[in-house]
Amino acid sequence: MDNWQDKTEWKDLWLLTPEQVPLLSGMTDKGRLGFAIQLKFMEMYGRFPS
Repeated sequence: MDNWQDKTEWKDLWLLTPEQVPLLSGMTDKGRLGFAIQLKFMEMYGRFPS
């Protein structure tokens, strides 16, 4: 994960899955962004950011 030039790896890490997208409905733009980041962080590290 040290080389961020690999766009395939970047996409695998940060793109939401089709199952995750409906979780964002009804949120503001800021709310969607924040929730999506927390969701992917939780997926990668097994905890929420502190």
